[in-house]
Amino acid sequence: MRRFDSTRSATEPVPPAREAGPAGRAGQHGRGAAAVARYGRHIQSVGRGLIAFGRTMSLAVTAPVIAATAGMLMLAGQAQKTQVQFEVMLGSDTQYTAMIGDLRDFAAQTPFQFAGLSQATKTLLAFGVEQEKVMPTLRMLGDVSAGTGKDLKELAVIFGQIRGLGRLQGQDFLQLVNAGFPVIEIAKTMGVSMAELKERMEEGAVPFAVVEETFKRLTQEGEIFGGMMDRLSQTFPGMLSTLTDNVILLAQSFGQLLLPVAVK
Repeated sequence: MRRFDSTRSATEPVPPAREAGPAGRAGQHGRGAAAVARYGRHIQSVGRGLIAFGRTMSLAVTAPVIAATAGMLMLAGQAQKTQVQFEVMLGSDTQYTAMIGDLRDFAAQTPFQFAGLSQATKTLLAFGVEQEKVMPTLRMLGDVSAGTGKDLKELAVIFGQIRGLGRLQGQDFLQLVNAGFPVIEIAKTMGVSMAELKERMEEGAVPFAVVEETFKRLTQEGEIFGGMMDRLSQTFPGMLSTLTDNVILLAQSFGQLLLPVAVK
């Protein structure tokens, strides 16, 4: 066995490293190509992620705009439908314009929204309430609705039914009771007891004028329903309702500007 020579000079030249053969060079080339391929796949993955992110951001921006535009156009379409209905009931677009102006002002000052007011107005007109009496009747019913919690549209139907019949009957009497209206006040208006009131209802002897007079009396200042709309409008739900209605009316106005373009 050859012994290691510890006295070998440090300056003795080291044998040169052997060159890599063809197989070694091929291995190095293969490893480099694999690295490049991995890098390429990484770049493609990043690219696909950026594209997906861009699509998501585009959808996040355009979807709300499309939804808002569609909502405004729908509100504008509903306004057109309401206009046609009122023009038929009132007989002219001039009367419609005046009525709509009154309803918008009423909605801005009370806890009721324009849509509900317009529906209640159509109900009253359908039951024969004269145009000049519509707004005073709405204010009266509005105070009762604010005081009882009964929906204004439903209250307008009950009131209209009694007006249409010309007298108070048992079914409408029960509807007033369910609405929270103090029907004993109708008896007081007639100066009779509740038992006598029921007897007169059976005879058809409680005219609409008595019911209307009772509504008017109870909505005067100092009475049970007097000023109830004003009081309710100062509460948070009342203020929120007014704000919501103002936003809806503003969106409706924008929709009316866009409607001519949309229908082309």
